[in-house]
Amino acid sequence: MKRSSIVVKIARLIQTLPLSFMRVVESPVVALLNRSSDDENLVILVALPRSGSTLTYQALVHTTGALYLSNLWNLLYAIPFFGAVLSGRICKEYRSNFKSDQGFVGGACGPAEGLQFWSYWLGNGIDDRNPPKISVHKLHNRINYIRKVFGVLSRPERPIVTGYIGHTLKLEELRSRFPNAVFVCLRRDPLSTASSILNIRKLNSKSWFSVFPKECNEYLNSDIYEQIASQVYWLNRRLDRIAEDPHTVHVAYESLCQDPGTEIERIVAFLNQKGMSVEVRRPLPDRFQCRLVQKEDGSDISRLAEALGRLEKRFGKLSVARYSVVSNGD
Repeated sequence: MKRSSIVVKIARLIQTLPLSFMRVVESPVVALLNRSSDDENLVILVALPRSGSTLTYQALVHTTGALYLSNLWNLLYAIPFFGAVLSGRICKEYRSNFKSDQGFVGGACGPAEGLQFWSYWLGNGIDDRNPPKISVHKLHNRINYIRKVFGVLSRPERPIVTGYIGHTLKLEELRSRFPNAVFVCLRRDPLSTASSILNIRKLNSKSWFSVFPKECNEYLNSDIYEQIASQVYWLNRRLDRIAEDPHTVHVAYESLCQDPGTEIERIVAFLNQKGMSVEVRRPLPDRFQCRLVQKEDGSDISRLAEALGRLEKRFGKLSVARYSVVSNGD
């Protein structure tokens, strides 16, 4: 389904309607169907940019048939219940081709990160310096409403899966707001992640790429290698905060690429241990391509490795090695 399709055009037309009108229509339906807010079955994928989150998101949706935030649903972020119902009907049999462009999966049914959706409903942006401006009262009401929506939509056998890269900045808030949610914490070799971000920044000529943790303010005037190393280091430190969280399953991107089926089955088994009833419905390819860089792979990689080493010497070693594996790569 393309962006020019009639469904997408209708969705964009609905977006132009006043928010108050749309909510008046939807809210009574949600109230009528609402169960306890604690009933939401939510799977939250948390990861760094360029660490394989899109592929992992696609693999989870493809294999389990879970409800997920599609591009269509994201377009209808202001009416999340109706958006989910429409997306669920149109995208019910979605099958992934496991392709993406810098995190974007094409088509109305492509899994969306959902910057607009999560910024609006949770005040969760991708830049610690400039969080969405929402009053405390309004944010409280929005969170309560979206929890009700998720409670109505999700089922143990068909949870909601989200793969928004900005969630890494708000792990404690997410756990507080969705206490029964399961985190899928995805890790990739830090140097390989840094190398991938460097390639994107060279391609786009941007001063920053994707998620900005506040700890990186110190490096804004540093060279590109120090900036990227600080981004990778401090976002990994954010993920360290949930290292012992009992509702978190840890996944190494390298392992997922080497044996996708086994890793997805392990995630599904963990979800079911936490009260869900998810099944693996579709198979995955035998393996995915995975590139693991070494510091000897050129001057760029060497400078990134040195910058990461300086950060670890100053602030402490990353625990990412606990979740990674040695891979020959492709």
